[in-house]
Amino acid sequence: MKQYFFLTGLPKTGSTWIMNMLNSVEGISCMGEGLFFASGLKNTPSLYDSLYSSIYNWGDYVSERKNNWLETLVDIQTIEMRNYVSEDNKERVITTLTEHAVREIVNKCFSLRKKESSTIGDKTTSLSVDVFSRIQRTFPESKIIFLHRNLYDFMASYTMHFYRSTKNSRADAATTIFTINDFLKIDSYQQDRDGDIITSETIKKLVHDWKYMDMEFERYKSDKTTVLTVRYEDIKSDPAKYFTKIAQFVHTDFNNEQAKRIVDKWAFDSKMMSTGPLKKHVNSRTIGYGKKLFSTNLQNIVQEELC
Repeated sequence: MKQYFFLTGLPKTGSTWIMNMLNSVEGISCMGEGLFFASGLKNTPSLYDSLYSSIYNWGDYVSERKNNWLETLVDIQTIEMRNYVSEDNKERVITTLTEHAVREIVNKCFSLRKKESSTIGDKTTSLSVDVFSRIQRTFPESKIIFLHRNLYDFMASYTMHFYRSTKNSRADAATTIFTINDFLKIDSYQQDRDGDIITSETIKKLVHDWKYMDMEFERYKSDKTTVLTVRYEDIKSDPAKYFTKIAQFVHTDFNNEQAKRIVDKWAFDSKMMSTGPLKKHVNSRTIGYGKKLFSTNLQNIVQEELC
C-alpha cells in the first residue's frame, strides 16, 4: 500500500524547497499545487470547496428523502420519523459526500504519477487552518508535514512574492489577501517615498492568518505519528538534519547519505536554485530580516493584532 502525505502550512515557509528535495528521493514522488484542500487564489477555489459548492444543492435535496441512494454512503438521521433533516446533520451529509468525492479524485491523480514511488505527496500551502481537518477526515491514513515561520519574515516574503507575481501576470498574483493599493504601496516604498510597505488592513489579515496557524502549529507538536511540525528557521540552520527528519517521517528507507547529496543539490547557492524559475523562490536573507521592512506604525498594528 502506498503512503500518502501532504506538505502544507503558510505560504513562503520553505515548502517549494522541501518539495523539490523530497521529489529527488528515490521512492518518493512529490509535486506541487494540487489545490486539493486549500487555495489562496481569488478565482481558483480548491477542489474541496469546488465540490462542496457543487454537491450542496443535490445533497440538500436527496438527504431529505428516506430510503435513498445516500444511505449506502452516510448515516442520515431524520427527526421524529419524518423526512426532515436538521441543518447540522445536513452539513455532515454534504461534508461527507464532498470528502468521498475528493478522495476518489486525489487517489486517481496520485495513481497516475509517472514516477514509480511507494510514497506520494502534494505540496499546497494554505492561509486557513481548515486544511488540516479536511486532510485528516478525507485521508486519515495519510501523513502531514506542517511547515511554519516567524511572523515578520513570513509577511515580508509573502508580500514581495506576490508583488513580483503582478509584474509578469502570474496566476497566483490574484491572491485573496492583497488589493492593487497594496502593490502601489510597495512601489512607493521601493522608491523611497513616504508610505508603508502595505496597507494596515492587509497587515491585519496576514497577522490574523498567521496567529491561528501558529496556534495550530503548537497544538500539533504533540502528534508525532501523523503530523510532523517543522520550522523554516530550523531547516535553514541545519538543512541536512531537518530534511532527514522530514524524509524519514514519510519514507522510512531514507538515510543520511542520501540527505547530504540531495541537500547539496538544492542548496540556495546551487545551480538548481540560483538559475531559472526557482531563482524567484530563493530568499537567502538572514533569519529575522523581515521586521526591518515594516514601519513603526505597522509594527504597532501587528502587536495590537497579536494581543
